[in-house]
Amino acid sequence: MRIFIDANILISGIVFEGNEREFLKKSISKEVQLVSSEDAINEVSKIIEMKFPEFINLYYELLTILDIEIISRKKYKNRMKDYTMIRDKNDRHILASAAEGKCDYIATGDKDLLVLIEYENSKIVNVRSLMKSLNI
Repeated sequence: MRIFIDANILISGIVFEGNEREFLKKSISKEVQLVSSEDAINEVSKIIEMKFPEFINLYYELLTILDIEIISRKKYKNRMKDYTMIRDKNDRHILASAAEGKCDYIATGDKDLLVLIEYENSKIVNVRSLMKSLNI
């Protein structure tokens, strides 16, 4: 099972108690491969460093522990122009890299993405729905 995790899921899971943190904890022991884009990881790094510097060590630890597969921007940047149905062009990397990474799910809190429900064989869900679907 391949699950793309958006920047907002990582940030929420690191900084706040809740479903996102619970999901990250449980995904360590589950047989899932977490996937993200180079853009999402860069965004998380920047936000954690600027707004939540007290969590920076935890963030880098989690990247190692979770063994997140990071899709290189080179692999998906040419595909991003194909995703014009997304209102926010800054979110195109999510669909492009999830497609490139052959993800079964895209876990996000972004309403512009959640309304799509499914795209190119990836179900687009919030973390609560994902945990329910996977029984975790």
